[in-house]
Amino acid sequence: KFPVPFNITDVSNTTFRDIFRLGLCLPLPNPLHDNGPRILYVHGSLPEIYSVEEAMTVNFVLQDIFMLEDDYAVVNGLIAIVDLKAFTFSYVFQLTPIVLKKFIAYSHESIPLRMKAIHNINAPKIYDTVYQMFLPILPQKYHNRVREQNSR
Repeated sequence: KFPVPFNITDVSNTTFRDIFRLGLCLPLPNPLHDNGPRILYVHGSLPEIYSVEEAMTVNFVLQDIFMLEDDYAVVNGLIAIVDLKAFTFSYVFQLTPIVLKKFIAYSHESIPLRMKAIHNINAPKIYDTVYQMFLPILPQKYHNRVREQNSR
């Protein structure tokens, strides 16, 4: 039902391991208020040799790990702090409506983790354009969960 890139079974793949080692998605050691949602810090400094879709694949594998190993994430959900300082035009060209729709469908319909909030920080001006393109395909309940902090 879901696109092949998001159904990773070979975590020994060198590309997967290289992206994983970049530490693009880092869970903070303590949940919010020591008993709340798991907080993830996501930074977008992905080298040009990797695609956004490949980075999303690594993110989904990490979410699978959270489902299996992290009771805070399963019971209380996730809060993502996304640092968009490195968000560039090359990312924009990769985020086609088809890729965005696959990403949303997979994260919304197949992963049972609840995303409580997404806080985007250091967002460049181009991000607003991408977000407006992204908004119509985003489920309604997520519209109030995505927040932008301190745009440049």
